[in-house]
Amino acid sequence: MMSLHQQASELRTTDPRGLLDHCQDYLSNKPEDYLVFIECAFAAETLGDADAAEKFYKQAFDVHNNDHIFITYINFLLRQGNREMADLYYYQALNCCGLTTPLAALSRKLGSVSIKKAVSFFQESLTEFSSLEDAYNFAIALSINDQLDEAFHLVDSLDDIDPIHLSRYKFGVLVKSGKLSTTNHLPMRSEPLDNNFSHSTLTQSLFQYWDKDSPPLDVVNLFELNKKATNGNYYIGNKNSFLENVSDYFTPSSARLIIDYCQHPSAQSDLYRWTELLIRGGIYLDADMQLSHQSFFNNLDPISVIFPWANELKYPCICNWIIKTEPALPLLEMTLVAIEKLIRDCPQRVEHLTMFDVTGPGILTHAFIETYLETGSSDYVFIDETSFHSAFMYGSNLAYKKSADTYWPLIANPNHAYVSGETDA
Repeated sequence: MMSLHQQASELRTTDPRGLLDHCQDYLSNKPEDYLVFIECAFAAETLGDADAAEKFYKQAFDVHNNDHIFITYINFLLRQGNREMADLYYYQALNCCGLTTPLAALSRKLGSVSIKKAVSFFQESLTEFSSLEDAYNFAIALSINDQLDEAFHLVDSLDDIDPIHLSRYKFGVLVKSGKLSTTNHLPMRSEPLDNNFSHSTLTQSLFQYWDKDSPPLDVVNLFELNKKATNGNYYIGNKNSFLENVSDYFTPSSARLIIDYCQHPSAQSDLYRWTELLIRGGIYLDADMQLSHQSFFNNLDPISVIFPWANELKYPCICNWIIKTEPALPLLEMTLVAIEKLIRDCPQRVEHLTMFDVTGPGILTHAFIETYLETGSSDYVFIDETSFHSAFMYGSNLAYKKSADTYWPLIANPNHAYVSGETDA
C-alpha cells in the first residue's frame, strides 16, 4: 500500500491541480508531512504559481527542518533566479544541518559565495566529516574557492587510507574543481564508422596486449580492425614481451619481484604498456577496445594525451585503458619507479591493494599527483571524460569478459586467485 506521500507524488505527476485542491487529504500530522508539502510546491511550480509554491515550502519548514527541504527550496530559488536568497538559505542550512554530503555538493552548484560560507562554517565549527564522501565534496568546494592547499590538506587528514587512494581523491578534486584544464572540442565523426579506414590512417604507433599467441576470435577481429587504422606501426605484446621489457628495464632483483607479482595478464599488460610507451611513445588500447577516430589522435600529435575518469567517487583516476604519450615521458618513468618501490619495499601495502592500484590507473594517478605537487602544473592535454569516447569504442560484450570469472573479481579483490588461461589484458 502506498504511503500518503507516495500517493501525493503520483497525483502531482498526473493531476497537479487536483493535488493542490486536495492537499489536506494527504496530511497525517506527522513530520513526514513535509514531503507532501514539497510535492504540492512542485505541483504549484508546474502550474506556474511560484507564490503558491513558496507558501508550500514555508509549510514544509514549519513541519520539519532537514537538508532535503533546504536543498529542494534552494533549487527552487535558483530556478526563480533568486540567487541572493538561495545563498542566504544555504547558510541557514549549514547552521541548521551542518555540512552534510548533499549540502557540500550543492555548494559547488551555487558558486563562490556559498562556497565561502561553507568554508567559513567549516573553519568556525571545526566540523568532523562523517564519511569520505563528505570530505571529498568539501575538498572540491575548497578547490573551487582557490584553496587547493587546504583541499589537499583535508584529503591528507583522512585516516586509514592508502597514499595511492589519497592521490586518486586529489586527482578527482583537481578535475571536478576545474583546476586541470580539459578540452571537449574534439573532432567528431560525421560519417559512420569506417572499418576500412579509407579516410585516414594513424600516424603514431599503436600497442595492444594479449598474453598468449592465440587470442579468442572476437579479440582477433578487434586487433585486425585496429591494425587497419595504422600505417603498419601496430604491435601486439604478449607474455614474452612483458618478461623482456621488465627484465631490460629493472634491476634483476626488482624484475624478479615484479614478475612474481604480475601473474595475472592484466598486470602484465600494465607493465608492458608503461615500458613500451616510455621507450617508443604512441598509443595503447586495451584488448576490448576499437579505435574509431584515428584523426582525433593525429590532430593532437605530438602531444601526450591523458583521459581523466572522475565521475565516480570510488575510482577517480587517470585512465590506463587508453593513453597517448611521447617517448621518454617523465610521468611514465615516475610510474615505473613507484611500481618498483611499492612491490619491493611495501609488501604489506601490496597485500591490501588491488592490481588496479599497484600496476594500473591508481599508481599512474599517484605518480601524476606527486609530479603536480612538485611543479603545480602539467604538460598534458586532458580530454574531458564526457567527450573522449568519440575516439574509441568498447567491446564490452566480448565473450571472454563473460566467461573469465577470475578477471573482474581479481581487480576487486587482490587475494583472488588467478587461474591460468582464463583471462586477458
